[in-house]
Amino acid sequence: MPSLEQIGQNAKTRRDEFENNSFQGRELFFTADGDLANLAIVPSGSQEEADTETRLLDYHQHSERVTPTSPQDSGWRFNFCTLAVNGTCSHCDRGVKKQYRFAFWGYVFNRRIKNMPQNTDNWEQVKSPAGLMWEQEVNDFRIISLPFGRSDMYWNLLLQLSYDEGALNKSAVRVSRSGKGTDTVWGLTAIKEPVINWKEIGTGVDDLEGLNDYFLRRESEKEAIVADSVSLVEEEEVPTTEDGETTFDF
Repeated sequence: MPSLEQIGQNAKTRRDEFENNSFQGRELFFTADGDLANLAIVPSGSQEEADTETRLLDYHQHSERVTPTSPQDSGWRFNFCTLAVNGTCSHCDRGVKKQYRFAFWGYVFNRRIKNMPQNTDNWEQVKSPAGLMWEQEVNDFRIISLPFGRSDMYWNLLLQLSYDEGALNKSAVRVSRSGKGTDTVWGLTAIKEPVINWKEIGTGVDDLEGLNDYFLRRESEKEAIVADSVSLVEEEEVPTTEDGETTFDF
């Protein structure tokens, strides 16, 4: 049986994991006006691969306000809605609002963010049209998640990209964010450089976890920590747009 000191240390470790955004896992977040990433989308989006493609997914995400656990904590928690996967969802049962989103695996070449990262190792400050930014060479696989948007406007950007290029994975893509809150606008555009060379990227594509499995696994990991680390803020309204879509400042 562990000692009181060991249990206390375990609890601190779990809280530290929470405060350090360990839940992000392989997901790439855009937190401020001007953030962007240059990447190659892994799935082709073709109808022929639709029955076996697990690296492109539409899903619902629950969002709720919580008590911040640190100065870096945004005070928001996001949870994968499991209703469509296994027929039950504790967040749906509690009436937590949800947002329709889509996600895909991408190979991220590099990214730029506006806010200084907590750890500046492997980051370089650069000048850009948006002002001083922090740039990082990533060169690894990450999950990109975006809202469908009003009248599916952001999903339509993905469709247009597929139509223009012949497939989603033929051209490098820039994903960007501008504005904040209800004024947030997402960009999804093809770029000429870098040129995609899947042979150079390597065989990691074949080992990528299916998105349903990934989100379910992360949800179970979060529940184990949140149970003793976070208390919900009661009676606070989640901001929405006119069509009821949830919006956030990050």
